Amino acid sequence: MSPTARVLFGGAIIARIPENLIDASELPNSPPVPDTQELLLYPNYDISVIIEILQGVESQDLDPARFHFDALAHDNSALDGKVDSVSVITEEKSDPSIRKSLALVGTQYIQRQRDAPPDEVRIAMGVIQIRKQITEREDICNDLVVTFNVPIKSAGEEGWATADRDFKALVASLQIMDYGLFVPRSST
Repeated sequence: MSPTARVLFGGAIIARIPENLIDASELPNSPPVPDTQELLLYPNYDISVIIEILQGVESQDLDPARFHFDALAHDNSALDGKVDSVSVITEEKSDPSIRKSLALVGTQYIQRQRDAPPDEVRIAMGVIQIRKQITEREDICNDLVVTFNVPIKSAGEEGWATADRDFKALVASLQIMDYGLFVPRSST
């Protein structure tokens, strides 16, 4: 299914996303999705898409994409992980509040069941660094992180190809419509 414009975070962000993806917050008996996240699921594959607002990585010494990939590996209790590539995302529409947009492709090995071999989960991650001066004493410093999690055992190469295509469409088309979504920080 081809991507179409879809609103996220109550309309504060718009991006091209396949219309058949399921909003996990609308599923009965699903745990609540935090206000800082959107969780979408593919109906035909065991693939999840997480779009989340995180504190911005400010250090000049850190690659923000690798930083967020490593944080995800930690959160997933990954046994191992590797980054295959990091590249710059070319946006369809320029936004002066976006400092840098990076795309990372990597793999994490996650032990889901004690007696089973670890799952190979291929990751496509976009890190959009949002920096905007609001007032003389307030600014926005967030990273919008888009993560496609693709378990290769269940989704296969076909699932990965679908997710990779959809990931590229989403991160290239992402537009911030309302900066009120982000909480400004004070610089006193």
